[in-house]
Amino acid sequence: MVYNTGMGTAVDKSPTACYSEYERKSTVDIEDAMRRYDNIRDFLRDHVDGFQGVELSGYLQQIVKKKGISRADAIKAADISESFAYQIFSGDKHPSRDKLLALAIGLSMDAEECRRALKLAGHSELYLKNRRDAIIAFGLRKRLDIYEINDLLFQMDEPALTKME
Repeated sequence: MVYNTGMGTAVDKSPTACYSEYERKSTVDIEDAMRRYDNIRDFLRDHVDGFQGVELSGYLQQIVKKKGISRADAIKAADISESFAYQIFSGDKHPSRDKLLALAIGLSMDAEECRRALKLAGHSELYLKNRRDAIIAFGLRKRLDIYEINDLLFQMDEPALTKME
């Protein structure tokens, strides 16, 4: 989100900046709101905007804006096909889990941003009890680039996220 501070504009770079107000509410808060309704139709009518949420392509656009990087730079840093990546950004293509993880790395996503992107795409989040996922999560936390993470995966006899040439 961008705020006017009176002395110019400031960009909110907090982990929840890409969430709507509804998405920031806890499940307990939403459940409390639901208790005030006698029927589900009224509840859904009044809360429909919160349920529509953001699609993956919209979320990726928000991340690009939040991080202040170009899509082209993110795609290059992700080491994935440029045409396929632009189709992901436009919502025309659905990425595999590995392609989305590579894009998350290219976009310098933190663990929470990556978790949300995976969820929006219908993929499982990084599971730290899985050896390969733990290596990828380690790389994300250490802010390693795609080549460094692929190298770690290779060293540990795990499949790379992108083709290693």
